[in-house]
Amino acid sequence: REEIIFVAKFMNRLGKVRLLNQESYQVAAVAFDKSRQSLWPEVKALLADIPTGAKVLDLGCGNGRVLNGLATVNIEYTGIDMNADLLTKARLIYPQHTFIQADLPDYDLGQEQYDFVSSIAFLHHLVSPAERLEMLKRIQAALKPDGQLLLTVWNLWQWRYFSTFWHQWHLKSSWNDCFIRWNYDLRQPVWRYYHAFTYSELSSLTKLSGLKIISLTRQRHNYILRAYKS
Repeated sequence: REEIIFVAKFMNRLGKVRLLNQESYQVAAVAFDKSRQSLWPEVKALLADIPTGAKVLDLGCGNGRVLNGLATVNIEYTGIDMNADLLTKARLIYPQHTFIQADLPDYDLGQEQYDFVSSIAFLHHLVSPAERLEMLKRIQAALKPDGQLLLTVWNLWQWRYFSTFWHQWHLKSSWNDCFIRWNYDLRQPVWRYYHAFTYSELSSLTKLSGLKIISLTRQRHNYILRAYKS
């Protein structure tokens, strides 16, 4: 009985964190769209390798900004995101492409359908180690043989973020979880959950999923992972 109560409390805690992120993106959708009009140059350079005719899946696509790096490439693109407002923006700008509203941890990505999967600043929002590993396993399954993943997570190991590691301990499931207050263009700031990956953790998680690492680099603002399905 004690174990059942503990599991129930833990699952309730994870549900609260997931809801926090969903609500924060709803409140901040307009401001978030304004701040996410372009891609980081290093990400845009990697997207240039995607060949014409590729089938591309964009996880946590938001307003579809990944397509800014694919404008000259004839691809079959599908973007998935949970936020209806950001998807409305994406459909207005890129009406020729497919956008799906879904909560990604619960969405079936299919089997061996995609040549390329992008996950830009998405994985660090998933709220448990098991959920993060499961997502990478599902990406691995969704890729065709030799298909590639481009994934970024924030590099939160910076002085300006350290104080956030001490907030809301009752909601954390890992020591390196943090809650960051986002103030951009808002009357009221919103809190958002992030998991602060270490280099070794992200590397280990990728290998456990069955993906093969091409490169994993730590930059000032991001970790950038390239991997493929063998």
